[in-house]
Amino acid sequence: MPLLKKKIQNYNDGIAKIYSVTDLTTTVSKPVQKLTLKRELRFESRYVGYGRYYTAKQANVEISKIIRIQRQLDITTQDVVVLADGYQYRIEQKQSVLDVEPPSEDLTLTLIASPYTI
Repeated sequence: MPLLKKKIQNYNDGIAKIYSVTDLTTTVSKPVQKLTLKRELRFESRYVGYGRYYTAKQANVEISKIIRIQRQLDITTQDVVVLADGYQYRIEQKQSVLDVEPPSEDLTLTLIASPYTI
């Protein structure tokens, strides 16, 4: 049985800066968190389909964007993404994409209402 040829994935829509959230709290009074740059990656914008959008709405999640990046094992749903628009987004979901080369993943992003200090 012949192997299916995988589509070549391009990442031509911009640069995504991926940050980890670092806890700098020294006292119990007020938590202090800061963003620490992990890496900068090229990405491709994806469409938020009706099914995904309304399923997220039922779970009280407002999906802002979906981007596709080259697979990175160290990026988690605890990280924050900053795009060229300057807004900060929380990664709600990471989903592997199996039918493209190089190995990629889609990140589902929601806008952070109270941004972190960079």
